[in-house]
Order: sequence, then structure tokens, then C-alpha cells
Amino acid sequence: FFFKQKTAYEIVDCDWSSDVCSSDLHDRRVSDKYLFELEKNLTLQANSLLLQKDDRETQHQIRVEFNQLSLIEKFKANIEKDLIIGLGNDYVIHGKLIEVNIDHVVIVQEIFKYFLNYKKICFVQGLENTFKKLNHLESKWNFKSLLNQKQNSKKVIHFEKSNQFKVQGLITNIFMDHITLRVLNEETIINLDDILLIKEFI
Repeated sequence: FFFKQKTAYEIVDCDWSSDVCSSDLHDRRVSDKYLFELEKNLTLQANSLLLQKDDRETQHQIRVEFNQLSLIEKFKANIEKDLIIGLGNDYVIHGKLIEVNIDHVVIVQEIFKYFLNYKKICFVQGLENTFKKLNHLESKWNFKSLLNQKQNSKKVIHFEKSNQFKVQGLITNIFMDHITLRVLNEETIINLDDILLIKEFI
């Protein structure tokens, strides 16, 4: 006589009593359903956590980009506004903002035009909390560009320095960190970092 050895599946499926077999199959179906639901819930939770992570990263990126916005971009968004600008040594100018460049702004006050060194601005009143990027020309036109323009104009230029020292004359040379000014037939050196503003008649 030969006997065929049955597999475990065949034993469960055929040889056990109907009560035990049906119970086992029922438990397996419940277990499979539970595992399916558990897997589905874990997937949903994982997706939710990923979305929260993405949202936090997005919010962080927005905050970083907002914090990188500069005062000069806020000036740009407030062209033609009347502003009160405080410079070093209690120097305050009240006038209309008419021009914004990469390192200086231009203010009109009555019959004068002021070219203000951006780095010397201590406070500003009247700016709205909006921002606007500079255009290509504005981002390239700096204080040295302005000085070159004034030198080529051959006009007498009025400078005010950080210590409220005032001097006027013709620009003769422009160097990396200073300029030379002809004042009463004498050469005067002015450090570029000391220039508070340039003032001229409109």
C-alpha cells in the first residue's frame, strides 16, 4: 500500500472537521481584512505626515524668502511716496522718493534733490509694507555710477559727510574707496564710506 502525504493546506482544507476548518478560514479572512485596513490606515497616516512635512518646508521657505527681502526693495515699492528719512548724526530729510537704485535713493525736497547713501539710513517713516524688485538698470546703477555722471557734468557738487562736514567742488578723480575734489584750487580727498549724501539744486 502507498500513502500520499498531504500538504498542510490540504489538511486544513479537507481533513479537518468542517467546524475547525471553517473557523480557521474565518479567522484568516478576519486577519487578512484587519491587516489590509491596518496597512491602509498606516499609508494614510504616512501620506498625511509627508504632506505636513512638505507644508512645514514650504512655510519655512516662504519665511526665508520673506526675511531675505531688503529695505531697498521696500523703497522700490514706495516710489512717489512722501517719506521721513533719518541719517547719521540726527540728520532728517522729509521729501518725496523719486528714484531707487542698488545702493542709494533719491529724495526731492522743495528746490533740492538729495542722493542718499543707502548704508547711512538709520530710520524711515511712511513706507508701506510692500516689496518690489529692482529692474536691471537700477540693480547696476550704484553710487560710483552717480559720481561718474557728476564728474562728467563738470558741475560743482555739494557733499555732506558722516560727521556733518560739508564741502562742495568739482570731482577730479574717482578711485576704489575715495574721490578727489577740487575745492578753491586745492585737492580734497573724501572717503566714499564717509559720504552721507549728495545735494543739488533741481
